[in-house]
Parts: sequence; C-alpha cells; structure tokens
Amino acid sequence: MVSVVIASKNGRAFLGQTLESIHRQTFFGDIEVVLVDDGSDIPYDYTEELLAPYNNIRVFRTDGIGQGAALNLGIQHSLYDVICRIDDDDLMTKDRINEQFEILQKNSSCSVVYTPLNFMYNGRYVNAKTRYVDVNSSLVEWSSSYRFPIAHSSLMFRKSDFFQIGGYRYFNIAQDLDLILGLMSLGQALPTISSRTFYRLRMSGASLKSAKLRYSIYNETLVYRGILACSPSLSDLDLRRKVYWNKAKRIVLVLKIISIGKKISEKNS
Repeated sequence: MVSVVIASKNGRAFLGQTLESIHRQTFFGDIEVVLVDDGSDIPYDYTEELLAPYNNIRVFRTDGIGQGAALNLGIQHSLYDVICRIDDDDLMTKDRINEQFEILQKNSSCSVVYTPLNFMYNGRYVNAKTRYVDVNSSLVEWSSSYRFPIAHSSLMFRKSDFFQIGGYRYFNIAQDLDLILGLMSLGQALPTISSRTFYRLRMSGASLKSAKLRYSIYNETLVYRGILACSPSLSDLDLRRKVYWNKAKRIVLVLKIISIGKKISEKNS
C-alpha cells in the first residue's frame, strides 16, 4: 500500500544499504520499490546481486533527465496512492513507513509527513540531529531564509496530492523545496515522533550542495565538529566553501518560491 520511489544515478555504492533498510520495515501492508535509473553508466539490472534479493522492485530507465523529472516518472508508474521518498544513499529506521502511514491516514488535514534526521559521514554517525519546528505557523520565514527544516529524503505524501500540485516543476535545483511548499498549500506538514531518516553527507553530492538550506536550523558547531572528527584532514574553511558554493544559483529560484510561500500563508490566514 506504499510505493517507495528512488531516483538513482551511479548509486551502487550505497543503494544496497538503502534497499535493506526498506526491506526491514515493520509496516503491516505491501511495499513496492520504484527505482528510476537516471542514466547510470552501468544500468541497473534485476538479475544483478544488488537487486536480486528483493522481489518488490520495479526498475525504469532514463537517459539522465535529472532527479525531479526522474521522480515524476517513478511516481507516475507507482502502484499505490501513498508515496514514500528516500535518496539512494540514505537509510530509514525500521518503523518509519509504518509511523508515517498512520499519521497520514489519521490526519485528513495533513498533506505531507516528514521525519527528523540523523547524519552520517564516511560511514560514521555525526553527533548532530535535526530539531522539531512548527513549519506550518511561519511558512514565509522558512521559505525565504534557507532554513527550511524538512528533508526531501524523509517525505511521505499522497500521489493524488502530488498530481494536484503538478509534481516536480523545477528539475535542476530547489525542486524539493518547491514540492514541499506545494504540498503544504493543500494541508499541514507533520513530523514523526520516533522514526528517523539517516541522511548521508558526501563531499561530492547533493547533500552538501544544498546544505545551506539545512545547516542553519541545526547546531552548526556540532555538525562541523562531527564531520571534522570523521575526516581530520578536512579543514573547516574547505567544508564551508563546499557547502555554500551553490548559494548564488539558488537565489533566483528561492525568490520565486518565496512568492509561493506568501500566497500559501495568505490562504491559511
């Protein structure tokens, strides 16, 4: 009754761990995994060792159309109305799908359920985690300050709501923020209480390119100290350069998204 949708390009290094964390779920209903191979150099194959242990995976291939467009394709082909998102290098606690599904089903005013995060770096857990915030009461502030506290990889939502807002509209950057704001225009965003998503930080991945959006709501000192403890050769200055380099490219899209946030707030007031 839940479709887990993953877009992956050359993600074999960690995808096996992600699939295993999905396989361990305590959810009472059916789970399918829709894996969109977004132009990997070596295409994913059902018979390969990575995918063979699981009988609930369907694979779709593209020529490399970008994460947003690839996820649109995966959700279009999903079998169930409830969509769970996770990136191809992240993990979920075994109770995540069950808890998110129950929250979504019991709260008719809820349009998206997200989890807090724990961080991983170089195979080790970083001594930092996200905190709970009320995103529904201060939407304009969150959408305009790079502090939006909901991670794309932690979402669960209804497919019907996804299509109502037009799915992913910006295919290169900020498509996650645009999606979340669109879903919040239909209802509340509610967090889980016990389950979490383990978010992998990589020096050459989207997690650090978009980290400006995430880090400012965390205790920066703990995050940086945790990463530096895992990689002593990495200087704080080098990390900050890698974290913030993408800020200029995001400004244009964020300005557009601010206007969306304001319209939603006006609608809810």
